[in-house]
Amino acid sequence: MPKLILITLNGLEEAVVRELKLRGISNFTVSPYGMDGRVLVDVDVNFAKSLRTIERVYLLLGRCELKSLERKRFRESVRGLLREVDLESYIRGLRVISIKCYYHAGVKPKKEYEKIIAREVKRVLKDIIVSPTVGDVRLICEFPPGGDSLILGLEVSGLRPLHRRLYTVYSHPAMLNPIVAAAMILLSDVNDYSLIYDPFCGAGTIPIEAVILLSKHYRDIRILASDINPIYVKQATINATKAGIPLENMVFFIADALNPPVKEVTHIVTDPPRGRREVGISWEKIFDRLVGHLADNGRIAIILGRRVKVEDIRSRYKLEVIREINIIHGGMKAFLYILEKKQ
Repeated sequence: MPKLILITLNGLEEAVVRELKLRGISNFTVSPYGMDGRVLVDVDVNFAKSLRTIERVYLLLGRCELKSLERKRFRESVRGLLREVDLESYIRGLRVISIKCYYHAGVKPKKEYEKIIAREVKRVLKDIIVSPTVGDVRLICEFPPGGDSLILGLEVSGLRPLHRRLYTVYSHPAMLNPIVAAAMILLSDVNDYSLIYDPFCGAGTIPIEAVILLSKHYRDIRILASDINPIYVKQATINATKAGIPLENMVFFIADALNPPVKEVTHIVTDPPRGRREVGISWEKIFDRLVGHLADNGRIAIILGRRVKVEDIRSRYKLEVIREINIIHGGMKAFLYILEKKQ
């Protein structure tokens, strides 16, 4: 059986690794063939689809060297690869196939490549309809860095991206991608008896993902989540109920994040307002009000709309920067910080 390639957001590969290890998987390859945002693993498809830190999953069918991206030579390489992988055996009974190409560093996207691949697929599978947008199944074509090879895969996670959680009855106007929420939890080194607080809970994505990820692996995890808007608190509660989470596992309440009624927590994991929503709530003000509620050696996982100087964080708040990860969220650049409070 071919191996699977898990697709996540660039920069979150370590979160995928931590989730795999948490669930007992130790054999994997990060950034296979130099592709960021990818993890190669040999697991069951349903297991892969249940992971919280990935966007898509595809079956790795084959790979070929590309001696040239010149039209004729590229066509010959694609034709040879399609014959080698016996694509027909994987899609027997299906009528429509779509094609999705990913271009990594050093490879300039060209519609011409996709047209050539579509024609060669049609040549091999004479009875199949090749659609540029939707189909019964999606063929994945990846151009690793440098453009000297082509990877062919078949998406097995379904046409619905895995970040679209079924529990989301209500969404927030600037809702955090659940993949990022899950990554923040995993990268913040939660353990037994941790007390996690999200003071900007919005639709409840972070606390819900925390319970789903951690409840089976750690003892006595407690989660607090608040928002200044009572409507969001109510909607987050409904989302948690839809996710099947007993409300005794977490507490939602109305509170101003800059004056939270909590004493001491081991972890603060949150996504404060960014961009146009950031008016009047600077990162300095957030840290001024929240760091005092963090236990010694506690950790903060926070997303900010701009890069902050490490020395500013260290000198002003006695926080050590464990990780700084650049991510693209909602089409905008953001920065995920993992910080630890020193005694």
